[in-house]
Parts: sequence; C-alpha cells; structure tokens
Amino acid sequence: MSLAPDALLDALDVGVMLLDGDGHFRYANRAAHGIFGFAPGEIATRTGRDPRWDLVDEAGHPLPPEERPSVRALRTGVPVQAVVGVLRGDGATRAWINASAVPHLRADGTVERVLVTFTHLTAQQLGVHETRRALDESIAHAQRVVDAVPGIVYQWLHPPTGPDHVTFLGGRILELLGVDPILARRDPETFFQRVPAEARDALDAAIASAVSRGAVFEHELPYLHPAFGLRWARVRGVPEDTPDGLLYTGIILDVTESHLLAERVRRAQRREAMAQMAGGIAHNFNNMLATILPNLELAREGASEAQRALIADAERAAHNAADLVRRMLALGRSEGRTPATAADLATVVREVLHICRNTLDKGIALDERILVPVAPVPCAEGDLQQIVLNLCLNARDAMARSERKQLTIAVEPEGTGHVRLVVRDSGIGMSEETQRRLGEPFFSTKETGRGTGLGLATTFQTIGEAGGSWHVASALGQGTTFTVTLPLARGSGPAAAPPEPGPAPAGPGVALLVDDEELVRKAMQRMLERSGYAVLAAGGAEDALRHARGPDARRISVVLLDLSMPGTSGQALLPRLRELLPDAPVVVMSGHIADRSELAGAAEVIQKPVGSREVLAAIHRARGQTP
Repeated sequence: MSLAPDALLDALDVGVMLLDGDGHFRYANRAAHGIFGFAPGEIATRTGRDPRWDLVDEAGHPLPPEERPSVRALRTGVPVQAVVGVLRGDGATRAWINASAVPHLRADGTVERVLVTFTHLTAQQLGVHETRRALDESIAHAQRVVDAVPGIVYQWLHPPTGPDHVTFLGGRILELLGVDPILARRDPETFFQRVPAEARDALDAAIASAVSRGAVFEHELPYLHPAFGLRWARVRGVPEDTPDGLLYTGIILDVTESHLLAERVRRAQRREAMAQMAGGIAHNFNNMLATILPNLELAREGASEAQRALIADAERAAHNAADLVRRMLALGRSEGRTPATAADLATVVREVLHICRNTLDKGIALDERILVPVAPVPCAEGDLQQIVLNLCLNARDAMARSERKQLTIAVEPEGTGHVRLVVRDSGIGMSEETQRRLGEPFFSTKETGRGTGLGLATTFQTIGEAGGSWHVASALGQGTTFTVTLPLARGSGPAAAPPEPGPAPAGPGVALLVDDEELVRKAMQRMLERSGYAVLAAGGAEDALRHARGPDARRISVVLLDLSMPGTSGQALLPRLRELLPDAPVVVMSGHIADRSELAGAAEVIQKPVGSREVLAAIHRARGQTP
C-alpha cells in the first residue's frame, strides 16, 4: 500500500512549507500548522513578506521582510539557515524555530520555488542556544575590551616541566610592535626578535627572577619598531598558581613618550648640575680677569704706542671672555638677561677682522664686505663680538684641512629695518645630521679637547635674545655659509664708549675694599690708589667689620663689596655695613648677580670683571657726583 506525498509530509514532526516564485506559500504540512498554532490551510493565505508573521531574529530584533529566510533564499538563490521567532496564531506568543530555506533553480538560473523546513526549538534547546549565543557575545565583548586597551594583553604560562609558552595574546599588536597579529599569536618569539640582544638578556634575567619568587613581574625594555625605529615598552604581569603551572596575566604598554620625558628630565638635571659647577668655575675665572684688567690698564698708561695697541686687544679679549662666561651660565638659568643697549655691527665686524688678521692662519684669505656705514642692533657690544668671533673661529676650524682657505665676512642691508651678517667659508662642510644638531649644548664635531659645543649654543641664544634669526647652508666638501639677520635698533646709533673717569672726589676719600681674593684685592687697591683714594683692604667679613668699627670709620666715603666670599657672604654683610656706615654708599661687585632685588642696600651693582673706568664711574654715581 502506497501513501500520497501529502500524507508522508503530514506524518513528519518537521515543519515543511513551499514558497513559489511569486512569493506565495502554496503548501504547508500538518506539523507546520501545529507549530505555528494555525488552522489547516491558513498558511496558504499568506506570502513570505506578510507582516502578520512578525518575525524576529534570535536576539529578538524585528526582521525586515527582505531578510526573512524564505524571502532571502528566493531573492538571492542561496540557501539560508537561521533561528527566528514567529508570532503564533493566538497573536500573543512566539514559536522559535530553526529554519532552513533551500531554493530550487530553473535551467536559466532563476528561482522556481523555495522549500522551507524547520524544527520547533523546545525550551531546553532554546536555553542551550541562548547560552551559546550569550557566550559568543561575552567573548566578542571581551575582545572589544582588549582591543580598547592602549597596549597588548597577554597570558604566559610557566609549567612545572617543559618550556614556557604564551596562552593568550591580544590588543594593539600591529600598532605597538609592527608585527602581524596572527604571526604574533602563533609565535610570540616574533616580538622578542625585535629586542636588542643585551636588552633580551636583561629581560630573561628579570623573568627568571620573578618566576623563582612567584612575584609580580615588571620590566622596561627597548625594541625596534619596523616603521618608527627604537621604542620602549613596559611589561607587567601578575602571577597566579594554576593546575597547569604559574600563569602570568599582564599587559605590555608603549612607554616611549614617558621614557623620553624622563630622559629629558635627567638631561636637565645634569645640565643644572653642570651650570652650578660652571658657576664656581666662572667665579674663579672672573676673579682672574678682575686681576688682569686693572693691571693691564695700569700697564697701558706707561706703555709705548705699539704696546698700548697690544694691551688694548688684550683688554678687549678679557672683557669678551667674561661675556662668554656669562652666556654659558645663562644656558643653565631660567631668568632673562638684562636688555642690551645698541651696538654697531659694522664697527664690531671691523674689530673682529682686525683680531682675525693678527691671530688666524696667514694662509686664510679674508674677504671683507661691509656694505652699510653703520648698523646699530639691540645687542651688547661684547655679545655682538662673540657672535661674529665664534662664527669666524668655527669657519677657521672647518678650513683646517682645506687646500683653498677663503673666509668671507659681509654686513649687508636686509629689507626694511634689518641687517644681515654673512660668514662664508670654503671648509669641509656639514652633513644634514650635523646641521640638525647645530646649537645643541655640548654637541661638537671637533676632537676631544678642541670644542665643547657651547660656542654656537651661546651664539644662537644671543641672536634669539636680540630678536634675530639664523640660517645655515652647507654640504659636505662645499663649505658653509651662516646668515644672521638682526633687527636695527630704533633711534639708536653705535654704542658710545664709556666716558673717561673724572677726577677723584674733592676732599679726603677713603675706600673700604672687601674681597677675599688677594690678587683681585691688590689689583683693585692699586687702581683706587692711582685714582687718589686711600684704601682700607679687607679679606673677609671680620676684617671689614673691624674697619667699620675702627678709628678710620668716619673717613670711609665708599665701600666696594664682593658678594661671593667664604663664611659670611657679601650679601649677608651688606646690611651690617649699612648700619655701621650709614653715610658711605656701597658698590657691590660680583661675577654673577641673579636677583638684584635682594641687594636693596647697595647704591650700585657692577658685574666682574671690571676695569678702572667702570669702577670709578660706579663710585661717582653712588656718591652722587658727576664724572
């Protein structure tokens, strides 16, 4: 006995429905009607897009008609399988089904009909499905969290026996390491191959130490990024005892920026320490110059014309040396410098050329091109001399091994309100890397002992303080051209020479000279006595106070006080002298004066080293006299 096809389909507990090419359901078996709670033949009254199906996806979201399994298979010609919820015939509950829609194609490739089969998901089956879906969503959520971490998350297992291995690796692997994430997860050694050998040894030692103690692991190491070069990473791991061994869960972070910041802080600290050391050296250096200058002035008075010219050059060099020390100290200080008066660039260049002709290698051909009569710029004369002299000396050094030695120095007008200084040499030139580092303190291409890298650093700082700019053009083997552009000082002419000191004050004059350096004290004493003063010399605070309380105290008309002295400093001594000698103005002298507001009791403050002209002018001003 044979059964009709419909009877066979009705005997199945699987729902069967047939959708024709026009989108209408032409057949549904008994199981289909039962699962949906429909009356027999009711399904045949609907189409695949009928809104009464009210289909939702497995997450409970409404399913657009075009995305329903049967319609999608009809539209695309591709089988579709999905879990969906269908509104039952009672209009209140849903039937959850696992549906499969298989299209049947004509010879021309168009869809003739779609066979839809489905099973009813029981509560237990639906629970398993929901659990699986929730697990998948949880894993996806965890992956999103890992991907949002600004680093790499890992788990690394140290088993009781056998080699260590990474059990999980995720996060920004490509961004941080420049390594394909798939390769990194497959073989984490790919990352460690980018760690320099010494750093890898240190990393292995740190890991072994942490494992032996079961302690939290944290280590910072460099690695080579294929696109960005040397980078720094911090690896941290927290241990956990597991049945499989010691499991470290941790994170790898890019700490390049913080590492560079820490390095800049360390450099700044080293620079500050060097500046403090330089302060002590500068004090001693200025004391030497304070001895040299007065003695040079005294020697000049009795010298011949030729000797006086040589002594004048020596005095100028001593003053320039003092200016250089002050600028070196400024590299390590944050306070600004006192605004400078105007100096004539054309005059300064002529003076430097005079020095160069007397001191440079005679094989260097000097070409002078001063195209402006005067060029007053807002810069102290000593600072301006150092700018020109430093550029000339660097040019000299660059031409040391050149067959052709040509040094050109030009002063030219530059637009409106500016002047240009050009120093061009025919030396060995500079690479692009050297040009990028020009002006960096303590960077020098010269041999050890022949340069500190401070010359150009102080030169460029002075140019910036004067409101100017600089540019360098150079190539290896083709010489170098430095171009310095400076603003012209408004309403200023060339800096005038300080006036000659006037006569000694009328009437008896006694100067109390307080300085702990014997050579400086003797030189200053000779200079003051040559100018008509009687001098009471004191090597420290105790001697100074003894004179201030002694029988000659009433005759003291001025005090010259050095600030930097062992024991009681000049700054601490100043108010006591003002109390004991209220009618004697105090002229303070120091190689470095950081804050003049702390010297309120001083009538004048001058910076060492100084010559007789500056000292006497300060004394005159302090005593209210006109030079």
